[in-house]
Amino acid sequence: ATASGTTYSDTTGLSASTSYTYRVRASGPGGLSAYSNTASATTLAPPPPTAPSSLTATALSSSRIDLAWAASSGAVTNYQVERCQTTACSFAPIATASGTTYSDTTGLSASTSYTYRVRASGPGGLSAYSNTASATTANFADVTAPTLSLPGNIITTATSLLGAIVTFKVSATDNVDPSPTVRCSPPSGSIFRIGITTVTCTATDSAGNVGSGSFLVTVLRL
Repeated sequence: ATASGTTYSDTTGLSASTSYTYRVRASGPGGLSAYSNTASATTLAPPPPTAPSSLTATALSSSRIDLAWAASSGAVTNYQVERCQTTACSFAPIATASGTTYSDTTGLSASTSYTYRVRASGPGGLSAYSNTASATTANFADVTAPTLSLPGNIITTATSLLGAIVTFKVSATDNVDPSPTVRCSPPSGSIFRIGITTVTCTATDSAGNVGSGSFLVTVLRL
């Protein structure tokens, strides 16, 4: 930059917690002066995020508690979730979350009270903790199988003498497990031979409950 006076504020392209070194020289009708001495300064670290707020905890079964909170202000990398069991307990970290919700399905016991707190992490460090929120798991086990979402029967035409590659999407939802495991046989992307093939799919939740279903893939001759 050029400056008409003897001060200048550099606000261009600076990064937090970074050292920058400067020198100055004068320009006039007679040309350029020699350089000044050098001077260095390190930019300040950004402030930490504000504390998350409005944390809530809701027990959905004997093995799942859902958390939700209001986002922090400022630069946030993730949220650190901490849990303690019963009263007068010590909090321990259990997970990090990229958003403002988290489903706790790890190491929970039936009919047990759990207390949670959350704090934000960002380039400026850690925020203060949120409020605490508690929930008591239910006194019954999860016995409900996941529900599969299957495509309808598929009809396609062979692309070679072997048949055709067929792709499909199968998903599942569960009352407790947010991510039941889905498997199909034959799997999507397989070569299906000419004729009719039954695709059988299963969805298994964290409690071992299994939901199943099937659909048909028909490959017609060229």
